[in-house]
Amino acid sequence: MGCAECCERVDRAWRGLYLLGFFLTLLASWLMRDKLEAGAGIMPAMKGCRKEGHAGCDYEVVTRISLGSVFFFTTLGLAMLGARDPQGFRQRVIHRGAWWLKIPFWGACVVCAFLIPPSFASVYFEVARIGAGLFLLIQLVILLASLYDINDRWLGKATGYGTDGGGGGDKDGAYRLLLIASSVVFYFGSFIAVGFMYARWAPVPDCAFNITVITFTILLAAVYSAVSMRGNVRAGLFTSGAMTAYCTYLCMSALASEPEGRCTPEYTRAGEGLEITGFIVAIVVLAVSAARAGDSHESFQFNGGGGGGGGDNSGGERDQHPFAASYFHLVFATASMYSAMLFVGWRRQAQVDANKLDAGWESTYVKIVCGFASGLLYLWTLVAPLMFPNRDFAI
Repeated sequence: MGCAECCERVDRAWRGLYLLGFFLTLLASWLMRDKLEAGAGIMPAMKGCRKEGHAGCDYEVVTRISLGSVFFFTTLGLAMLGARDPQGFRQRVIHRGAWWLKIPFWGACVVCAFLIPPSFASVYFEVARIGAGLFLLIQLVILLASLYDINDRWLGKATGYGTDGGGGGDKDGAYRLLLIASSVVFYFGSFIAVGFMYARWAPVPDCAFNITVITFTILLAAVYSAVSMRGNVRAGLFTSGAMTAYCTYLCMSALASEPEGRCTPEYTRAGEGLEITGFIVAIVVLAVSAARAGDSHESFQFNGGGGGGGGDNSGGERDQHPFAASYFHLVFATASMYSAMLFVGWRRQAQVDANKLDAGWESTYVKIVCGFASGLLYLWTLVAPLMFPNRDFAI
């Protein structure tokens, strides 16, 4: 038992190092985004970035830090292809160890990214758009898998039919209360947020676009919430409430990213504080999502059993899959691409606004599509087992 606990601690330690390094690159991108312009001329590849656009240096630094991280994770991912044995050299040294070498290599990748020509950085930006979209898809699947996993565990303990034998007495009542309270919080919070969105971003009937986006989000939530109440559906109001809150958040974030206009409030200090707070939350969620997704390749098998994080398997058992380690690094690579889009609002160099974070019509449209896709995919997980009862759609 002691050996198992020790292995679990080591497993969490190396994963935590990847997460910490990724989080530090996000902070570096944010801090250098507005502070590098004065010394940009020192770097040959970034000379003239101030002349090419009023926010060109911001675009350059974010893109290049992202590129350095992508190169680091892609290199490790390729090196780990087919590495099945958790005690083999590649798993033990390249994947989990040798941090004395990987940390300088990561830093060198970022430094070298500042030396590449601007034309190559522009090509990478277009590739990063695709990779960022892939990360959003991965994040969505992991979110659904995690919600189903939590719902199954709590419901099993509340009813006494959990995989661990369930509980009894007060423990069952506590989990039942937790499910009900969480569902109420999700729906009540979403209801308040919808009212806030109508008041802030749809103050007049002429704001047809904003009204349509908010209304469709509500209607979609009402549909999958109603379907989830059917007795023969695996989900319930907890999962539907969580998805409603998530889709509502994406809708609000999308509207907040709109450029200033008649249907968008003027950018004030209060709005700036709210934006920075939301951006910090987004960075933390991005880092945690990358770590969670990188540890959850089982979620894409859709063959039952498992949940979002691979259940209770140990790190060694997870890494026995021939592509598990490569998938881990692929997720962090796509997350690095998404971080670049997050900082520049999915826009090209000349369009970046140096005074705002994650703003612009491109960012707005991406979030709207992601919100609608999230709701529709969740709805599909509810109706697919009913339409095809002989197939296994377990996540």
